[in-house]
Amino acid sequence: MSVFAKSAVEFFYNTGRPSRNVTGAVRLEHDEITVEYPGEHGQERYFGKALAPGHYELRCVEIGGRATLHRFPESDYLEGYWSQDHHYGMWRIQLINED
Repeated sequence: MSVFAKSAVEFFYNTGRPSRNVTGAVRLEHDEITVEYPGEHGQERYFGKALAPGHYELRCVEIGGRATLHRFPESDYLEGYWSQDHHYGMWRIQLINED
């Protein structure tokens, strides 16, 4: 399992609202991914599986969120699409594991 406990998570909104940056944790294990971060509804947790190597589909059961994330081999970035609460946009995660 790879854990990136201090990853930089950036959200972009379809409404023109300024982007939002938070620190979150990303766990990658085999074909599964978990992304946790402080959200607008408290701690949010997206979980999913790879549809193909480096291409993930995720859900947040607690708030009905859906998302995708994509990663090139050996890249420190994940990028994708999210939707929740009738809002949607893009997100980018820089994988960071600093102590």
